Amino acid sequence: MRSLRTKLVMIMVILILALMCVIGAFLINGVGNFYISQFYEQMEKTFSPEFIGQLQEIPAQEQNAPERMKELLMAQAGLGIDIATRNVYILDETGNVLASSNQQTSVSMTANLLTAMNGEVGQESSITSSFMDLAVPIASADSTYIVYILDSRATVDALTGELFSIILSALGLGLVICVVLSFLLAQILITPIRALTLGTRQVAAGDFSQRIEVEGQDEIGVLTRNFNHMAKVLQDTISEAENERNKLSTLFLHMTDGVVAFSASGNLIHCNPAATQMLARPLDPTTTFDELFADQAELDTLLTLKRPQYLEAQKTAGDRELELFMAPFSSGQEQGGVMVVISTGMTFVVATGEMDISVGAIYNLVVNCMALMILHWGINPWLAAVLGILLGIFCGGINGLIGVFLGLPMIIITLGSSYIYKGLTSVLTGGYSVGNLGQSSFFDFGVGSTLGINNTVYVAIAVVLISAWWLRNSVMARDFLAMGSNKNAALYSGVPIKLRKVQNELLMGAFAGLSGVLSLSFMASATSEGGSGYEMLAITAVVAGGGSTDGGTASVWGTLGGIALIMIIKNGLMLMGISTAYQQATEGILLVLAIALQRLTNRKTR
Repeated sequence: MRSLRTKLVMIMVILILALMCVIGAFLINGVGNFYISQFYEQMEKTFSPEFIGQLQEIPAQEQNAPERMKELLMAQAGLGIDIATRNVYILDETGNVLASSNQQTSVSMTANLLTAMNGEVGQESSITSSFMDLAVPIASADSTYIVYILDSRATVDALTGELFSIILSALGLGLVICVVLSFLLAQILITPIRALTLGTRQVAAGDFSQRIEVEGQDEIGVLTRNFNHMAKVLQDTISEAENERNKLSTLFLHMTDGVVAFSASGNLIHCNPAATQMLARPLDPTTTFDELFADQAELDTLLTLKRPQYLEAQKTAGDRELELFMAPFSSGQEQGGVMVVISTGMTFVVATGEMDISVGAIYNLVVNCMALMILHWGINPWLAAVLGILLGIFCGGINGLIGVFLGLPMIIITLGSSYIYKGLTSVLTGGYSVGNLGQSSFFDFGVGSTLGINNTVYVAIAVVLISAWWLRNSVMARDFLAMGSNKNAALYSGVPIKLRKVQNELLMGAFAGLSGVLSLSFMASATSEGGSGYEMLAITAVVAGGGSTDGGTASVWGTLGGIALIMIIKNGLMLMGISTAYQQATEGILLVLAIALQRLTNRKTR
C-alpha cells in the first residue's frame, strides 16, 4: 500500500502533467488555427474583384498568358510567394500545370482544386492537414485558368515544434518544482497524522494518558483536539467505572441484607458475608442452588419468570427464620444470539483485511433509539425494529463512505466513528437507562422460547445459515475475499474496490442493527453504556474460528465455533468466580494467541 506522502506527490505530479498537456495542446492548436486563419485572410484581401479582373484581362492581351499571370501573382506581396514554402501554379481547366513559381510541372489533385474546376473558389484547410492551399478559377472570354496557391506549412510546423520544445522544458522544470513542493507539503500534512496514528495505537494498547500536541487550526488540528478529548473522556470514564465497581463491591460486602447469586445452571457466583452469616453455613464455589433453596423453589421455575416478577419464600436457618426474595437477573451479557449475529457480520469485514471497531457503538445506538421511539413517540415496536435496522445500515454506510473518501484503514475510521455514535447515544438518552417499555408481542417474542430454546437464538441460526450460503455463492462475497487476499490483484481483475468497501460496511451496519433489535426484544430496556467490548469479542470469535486478520479467508461456521469457544471459557471463568476484569484479560489473551497461532501456521505452510 502506498503511503499518504506518495499519494500526495503522485496527485500533484498528475495535476501538473494534466495542466501542462492541456495548455500545450491548446497553444499548439491555437497557433495552427491562427496561421490557417491568417493565410486565408491574406488570400481574400489579395484576390479582390479588381485583382481578379486584371488576371482575366491578361489572356486577351498577352500571348503567353500563364507566364504573365504567374509574374503578376509573384509580384503581389500579399501572397507571400517565397518558392521555399509557398508557391503559385497556373493550371488549365483540366488540372494541367501551365506555369509555376518553382518550375514544377504537376501538382496533386486536392479538394480545393476539384472545387475550382467546378467553377467555385476552393478555400478550405484542416488543422491536421500537412499543407494549406487556395484554388481560384479565372475565366476569360476565350479560356479558363486556375490560380493555385500551395503552402507546405513548414513555417507553422517549425513554430509549433519550437513551442513544443518550450512546453517540454517548462514541464520538466514544473515537475521538479512540483515534486519538491509536494514532499514539503506532504511532510507538513503527514507529521500530525503520524502522531495521531501513534496515539491511537497507544490508546488501543491501554495508555489513555496519551495526548498529542495541537498544531494549527485546520481540520487536522480539530481532529487532534478531538482525539485528546476522546482520550481524556475515555480515561475519565474508565476511572469512574472502576470507582463505581469498587463502591458496589464495598456496598455488597457490608450490606446487612444477605445476597446470593447463582448461574443459570445453579452454581454459586457471588455471596456476601451477611448471607453466609444468615444461612449459618460456609459457602464456596461448589455450593449449588438446590443445596440451599431446593425446598423453597425450583431453579427452572425461577428462570421462567418474566421481568419484574419474583418469588417470595421462607427458610429456617439455625434459630433464624429468613424471608427470601428470588428473581432472575441479567449478568450484563446479552443472550448468545446477539454475539452470533455481530460476529457473523464481522466475518465479512475481516475477510477484506479490515476491522470494524464501531459495531458495539452502532448496536447500542440502535437499541437506545428504538427504546426512545417506543417510549416517547409511541411507535409500534415492530416498526421501530425495522427503523433500527435501517439506522444500523445508515451508520455502516457513513463509515464506508468516509473510509473510501479518506483512503484510510477502516479500523481508524471506525475507531473515530465509535466515539461519535457513543456520544450521540449519551446525548439522546442523557446518560440514563431507558426502560418501562410496556407490553408487546415484540418483547414476548424476545423472552419466549420454542422447544426450550430462546426465539432470538432461532433468528441467529437463520442469520448464520443465510450468511454461510451467501459467502459461498455470492459474487460480492467472493470480491470481499479477493480484496483481502490481494487488493491490487482484485483491482486489476475488475473488482470495484471502493463500492465493495462501502457495501461491506453497509452489511456490517445491518448485522449490528439486527443484533440491537434482538437485544431490545430480549431485555426490554436499554442503557447508554451497552455494547462495550462487543467488537473485540466479535473479532476474537472470527480469528479463533480460523479467519485471518490479513484478509482473504472467512468461514461463518468457523466464526460460530469461535463464539462457542469464547462462551465456554467465559462461563467457565464465571463459574470459577473469576472477576470481570480477569475475564476481559482472558479474552484479550485469547485474541493474541489466536492471531499468533494463525501467523505461525501461515509461516509453516509457505
